[in-house]
Amino acid sequence: MKAKTQVFNKKIFLIPMFLTTLLLVILGVNLRNYVQDHFYSQLEEESLQLARQYSNTLTLASEARKTIDNFLEEKIRGALKLVGDAEGVQTEESLAYIAGVFGVDKIYVYDAQGVITVSHGGEYLGWKAPPDHPVYDFLHSGATLLVETIRADTATGLKYKYGYYRTSDGGMVQVGISAGSIEEFLFDFQIQRLIQSIIENETVRGATFVDTDYVIQETSLPERKGDKVEDPRIIEALKSGEVRGLINIVDGRRVQVALVPVRMDETICGTLAVTRWTDTADAYVLRVTTLGFAALAVLWGFFLYAVIATERKNSKLVRLAYFDELTGLPNKVNLQQTLSEALEGGHRLKGGIILLNVVNFKEINIKYGYQEGDRILGAMGDKLREFTREGDMWFRFTGQRFIGWSQSATDRRDLKALADRINKVFSGPLYFGGPEEPVNLGMGILELASGSYSNVDMIFRDLTLALYNSDGDTGQNYSFFNEAMETKANRDKMIESTLRRIVESEDKTAFTLVYQPQYCLNCRKITAFEALSRLTVEGLGAVSPVEFIDIAEKRQLIVPLGNLILEEACGFIKSLEAMGYPETKVAVNVSVIQLRQENFVENLLQLMKRQGIPFNSLVLEITESVLIHQYERINEHFKILDGLGIQIALDDFGTGYSSLSRLREMSIHQVKIDKSFIFNIHEDFKGEFVTEEIISIAHKFGLEIVAEGVETPMQWDYLEEHHCDILQGYFLSKPLEPKQALDFIKEKNSGK
Repeated sequence: MKAKTQVFNKKIFLIPMFLTTLLLVILGVNLRNYVQDHFYSQLEEESLQLARQYSNTLTLASEARKTIDNFLEEKIRGALKLVGDAEGVQTEESLAYIAGVFGVDKIYVYDAQGVITVSHGGEYLGWKAPPDHPVYDFLHSGATLLVETIRADTATGLKYKYGYYRTSDGGMVQVGISAGSIEEFLFDFQIQRLIQSIIENETVRGATFVDTDYVIQETSLPERKGDKVEDPRIIEALKSGEVRGLINIVDGRRVQVALVPVRMDETICGTLAVTRWTDTADAYVLRVTTLGFAALAVLWGFFLYAVIATERKNSKLVRLAYFDELTGLPNKVNLQQTLSEALEGGHRLKGGIILLNVVNFKEINIKYGYQEGDRILGAMGDKLREFTREGDMWFRFTGQRFIGWSQSATDRRDLKALADRINKVFSGPLYFGGPEEPVNLGMGILELASGSYSNVDMIFRDLTLALYNSDGDTGQNYSFFNEAMETKANRDKMIESTLRRIVESEDKTAFTLVYQPQYCLNCRKITAFEALSRLTVEGLGAVSPVEFIDIAEKRQLIVPLGNLILEEACGFIKSLEAMGYPETKVAVNVSVIQLRQENFVENLLQLMKRQGIPFNSLVLEITESVLIHQYERINEHFKILDGLGIQIALDDFGTGYSSLSRLREMSIHQVKIDKSFIFNIHEDFKGEFVTEEIISIAHKFGLEIVAEGVETPMQWDYLEEHHCDILQGYFLSKPLEPKQALDFIKEKNSGK
């Protein structure tokens, strides 16, 4: 069956793209408006700031003029009173002195007829004020004191500020201060002068001062002077008396107009208008608009390219989704979809499925590198395609695993023939120049006709169980799934669950230790016990230690389980001490996995110290597998334990890897003869007993010999005759509960 592929639909692109374009246009318009508002606002703020500065200057000029007038008036008043009150001593010299003290320029003393009688510079003596002259007017006004505003002198035309004071004899005094220097100072604050300085700024188009009647009094455009403002918007802004900014059109171009009121004595006397071109801001807005349209054009270009490229590459994308790139075979997704389609409607699958695994792929990667490993997988894909028959399919499953579905297979014989063909195809090098050694294969085979499958996961599960049982015990590297495998898997799961509950909770009731005594033939008494584990699983009953220890090792539970066993055994040693048997040892089996732990020795010593038991009361029993699993590290542990008095016993001696050289190197104290050798010691056995030789060799190495599995008097007598050191087995006693074991040693060792 072919994997489904999705048909390319342009609407999937067109509709989102249209909506995206509409959204971008809306965003673009808003962005343009925002940019325009931002720059116009910035331009308005700058224009207003400029107008404010010059408006403040005009206001300051008014205040400066007023301050100076007040100052001059105070000087004039002081001089007038001093001269006017000094009647009789008004001489030219005294007037000159007073003029110098008050800093005035003119002092004239008049008689009652308005004739100058004395002046500080001797000027105009005998001069008489004519009618309509300010002096004449004051003399006939009846006023006592008067200070005029700055005016031109009637004789010289120079500007002075004059004051008049009536004396007690009917005459008067006139004091004047020249205002020429004042006018020179105030020149810088005159409106026309300020307007000229404003337009010196190159960003300013023009500046205008409009009075409260909306008439242009001063302007940088001379032709407009005296004109009246007629623009309703500007008139409305002028009427408000507020600071305003607005955009106007002048000669077809945009300008920014800033209007700032000018105040004199807290009263608005007019408005200063500063106009600036908006060309710079308009250029920015045009640039943003252009960039927006350019971006939209580029976006549409990319969109069109994406549509074309997606349509062209659709088939390639589908292939990548459903086929493995390395091998070219259909992938796991394809397999799952293919099987799911076949199972639709409750249809029964035909033929059989093979799960093929490269057992030594890890070693290949280590030896030749990952690149060579990938080449091997690619070559395997090529070969699997080459011999695939019509109706059969091969898939790359995961990693180094492949799955083949043979729909043409009618029974188990066809599937066996297919497995044999696979082995033959992969019996030699896969490609020229590749590794000479063949790949080692393992296969799990599932007969689809023999089972009723409703989903793909069930198929994968049963295939995996079959693969795990292809261990070569039958001389073949493949196995067919059967219900016994599922039963065993369920049994293993129940045992694992019970073990986890034991090591992870306080409930230890399903797990116990029993103790089988060891009898010393030399001292004729019980000198040790071996701690043996017992497990009871609900629904299964008692489980063999061989079975649950193997599961514990595979499920990473052996370390916590081993710690629990050591703790229980140490507790039993404590009980032996309390009963008066401190020299009796307890042997505990430990896994090679435990021994490989870096902190094994440290944890063991801490446990024994915590329990308060001597180190020489414990014996650790190991299997011969330690001789091939990190031997050097483990033997270092043994040396440390040996130095502390903890003995090591080599269990099941004679059945594994043991060599004489290793026995000499290892820090061990005992060897335990495997029970298979002891079993052969009986009257009907016609061959030679090997046990005698084992005992002799061990003694030559200075090792103590323990024989386990002693069940008959003949075995006992034979071992005693050949100088075996310690015996253990049902002939002496079965494994006992802790209390029974204590009673047993008490009975056997009493009086000994």
